[in-house]
Amino acid sequence: MDKTLDRAWILMGSNRFERSEQEIRKHLSENPDDARAHTMLAMCLFDLSRHDEAIESAKKAIELVPENPYPYWVLGFLYIRLQQLDPAEEYLSEAIELNPECPDFYASLSELYWLRGCSHNLTHEKRKKFLEKGVEASRKSLAINPEHISSILYLIKNLLVFEENFCFYNIWGLQIYPTGISLGATMVGLVIMIEGTYTEFRIWFNPHYRKYLISSSALIIKLFWSGLLIISLIGLNWSILPVFIIKFLTLLLWFCLPALIITLFFLMRRYIIKD
Repeated sequence: MDKTLDRAWILMGSNRFERSEQEIRKHLSENPDDARAHTMLAMCLFDLSRHDEAIESAKKAIELVPENPYPYWVLGFLYIRLQQLDPAEEYLSEAIELNPECPDFYASLSELYWLRGCSHNLTHEKRKKFLEKGVEASRKSLAINPEHISSILYLIKNLLVFEENFCFYNIWGLQIYPTGISLGATMVGLVIMIEGTYTEFRIWFNPHYRKYLISSSALIIKLFWSGLLIISLIGLNWSILPVFIIKFLTLLLWFCLPALIITLFFLMRRYIIKD
């Protein structure tokens, strides 16, 4: 890399992209077939939000030196930033095929699979597949360079999304989906709160009622409903809990569902009779 491109690289690192573009174009005026300069220009133009020109420059670099993997990687990286994941995966795969020993390529591929796995328009199985691929790509990168920061980052991000969405998926053969559980738990919690407010909370401070509550099995019932209410409200915040707690709470909710259905049935029946 000559001094002009050295200056352009330093300027780009200082976020002085206009000056960097000038230096690169100055070099290209004398060396129009320099694929590395076209690759740098693509990165610079993208940071200037001139996306079409950036894509064109990266493709020009590939055209000049098709056996060089770096323009493929840069083009894949740019497509990721544009959220065009299909062409991004195509170019990243080509870069890895040309050079399977570069950790940067696998890190970008891991980022791509993380973006795919975060999509809520896909089924759980497809999201799970993409997240597993993201973890695999990060581990391949870390096998080459154990201190590669981007690979560590996207390994963690893929694992976090995976655990959040699938940690209680297929527990003991039960097909459990977090969104439905959270919604159902929250609705149950609201019904319990409404019922408690309407009847029991009004007389909670009555001394005779309190004495009866403490001296009978009603205390156990009250503790059961209170605990269930807490579990239901926690359903709003699954992602902040450790995995083993999520599994426990999910199974507890499933085991309590028959009792909840029966209770809700009698509550509705009582309101109908009152009316």
